[in-house]
Amino acid sequence: MQAHKQVMNTLFRYYITLMLAALAAFAAFTARAADNVPGQEVTVVGDENYSNAEVLVYDGIDVSSYQHDIDWTSTAKDKNIQFVYIKATEGATHVSRHYRRNIEHARAQGVKVGAYHFFRTTSSLKSQFDNFTRVVKVEEQDLLPLIDVETCKGWSAQQLRDSVKVFADMLEAHYGCRPMIYASSSFFNSYLGATFADYPLFIARYAQSEPRLNYGAKWILWQFTDRGRIKGIDTMVDLSRFNKGCDVNNILISGKKNNKRRRGGRQETVPPPPPKPKKVEQREVPATSKKQREKAEKERKEAEKRAEKERKEAEKRAEKERKEAEKRAHEQAERERKQAEKERKEAEKQAERERKQAEKERKEELEREREIARQHSNEQTEQEQDQKQDQQAQSPGTQNPQQTDEGSKTTTPAKPSPEAPYSKTKNSKSTFKRVNKNSTDNDNVDYPTKRNK
Repeated sequence: MQAHKQVMNTLFRYYITLMLAALAAFAAFTARAADNVPGQEVTVVGDENYSNAEVLVYDGIDVSSYQHDIDWTSTAKDKNIQFVYIKATEGATHVSRHYRRNIEHARAQGVKVGAYHFFRTTSSLKSQFDNFTRVVKVEEQDLLPLIDVETCKGWSAQQLRDSVKVFADMLEAHYGCRPMIYASSSFFNSYLGATFADYPLFIARYAQSEPRLNYGAKWILWQFTDRGRIKGIDTMVDLSRFNKGCDVNNILISGKKNNKRRRGGRQETVPPPPPKPKKVEQREVPATSKKQREKAEKERKEAEKRAEKERKEAEKRAEKERKEAEKRAHEQAERERKQAEKERKEAEKQAERERKQAEKERKEELEREREIARQHSNEQTEQEQDQKQDQQAQSPGTQNPQQTDEGSKTTTPAKPSPEAPYSKTKNSKSTFKRVNKNSTDNDNVDYPTKRNK
C-alpha cells in the first residue's frame, strides 16, 4: 500500500512537471512571436508557481520578525525543510524580537537551526561583533553563522570587502568555524568578488535559472524565491535549495552530525549504538605515550597562541577601522557644519539686504505720501484764498464822499486803496496784477503793478 502511494505521488509530480514545462514553452513561444526576436529566452521571475510548496523542490527556509509568530509544530511537519536560518541581529544594537522564540521552538521540533546577522556599513565592526555574539550562543547553533551583506552605503567596494573580511575573521575566531556569506548574485560579483570566493556562499537569485558567480566561486545554497507558502507561517517566506552535490552537512558547524533528513522525507533520529561492556580484567592502555602527549600539548598551546594572536590582530584591525570610520564621520560632520554655517551667513546677508531695500522703499513711499499731502494742502489753501477773494470782490466797495457843486449831478469815483484786496473789477484788473498763481515762493500773494491817478 505504501509503495503504491509512493508510485502515485511520483507519477503526479512527473505529470505536474510536464505541465509546467509545457506552459513555460508556450509562454516562451508567445513572447518570441510577439517581439519577433528569434531565440529570445523568457525568464519567469516571482511567478505564482514558486509559492506552491507541493510541487517545488526546496530544502530550507529563513525567517525574521517579518514572519511574526510561527507555529513551529505545523512548520516542522514539512518534510522538505532540513534547516532554517533565523535573523538574530542587525548593526550595532538591533536584536530581532522573535529570535529567541523562533530558535527555541524550532530546536524543540528537531529542526536544524542557524542565526544570521544583517551587516551595516554605518556601525563599527566591534559593536556589530559584540551585538551578534551576545545574542547568538554557540551551543544553540547547528549551522554556520551567516553574514547577510546587502548594502555598500557610504563605502567603496574595497572598503566593504576589507571590513566584511575582518568581521568574518572575528566570527571564525569566536565560533571556531568559517561563517557563511549571504548576498545576491549581482551584489557578490560587483562588491565581494574574489575575497570570498572560497567561503561557504548562500546566494539569492529570484529566477528559474541558477546563480552564476565570477572568480570561480561556488554556492552551496540558492535562495530562489521570497514568495513561498509554508504551513504554520502566515506570511510569504524565502525558500532555498542546495547546489548539486551539497547537503545539510556542508553547512553544519564542525562536529555536529546530521541524522535527520533525506530528500523527499524526514528520517527519525537514530540513536548511537550502546557501547560494548569492557571486561574487568582489561587494562586501560593509554592511546599515546608521554612524549606524544607533551607534543600534542605543545601544539595545542601554539595553536592557542596563534588564535590569540589572530584575535588581537583582528581586534586591532577592527579598532583601526572603527577609528577611520569615526574620523570620516567627524570630517563629514565638520564639512556639513561649515557648509551650514556658510549658508546661514549667506542667508543673514540676504535677509539684511532685503531689510535695507524694504526700508529704503518704505522711506521713499513715505516721502511720496508726504509730498502728495503737501500738494493737496497747498491746493486747499489756494482754493480757500480764491474763494475768499471772490467773496470780497462780490461785496459792495466802500467809496469816500465827494464834494459836489450845487446843482451838479456828477460824482468823482473814490481812489482805490493800496491795501485793497484783489477784485475782478475793471479798475482792479488795470491796477493789480497777480503773479505766478502756482508758485510756492510768493505764497499766492497779489502785488500792485499800477495805481490809478
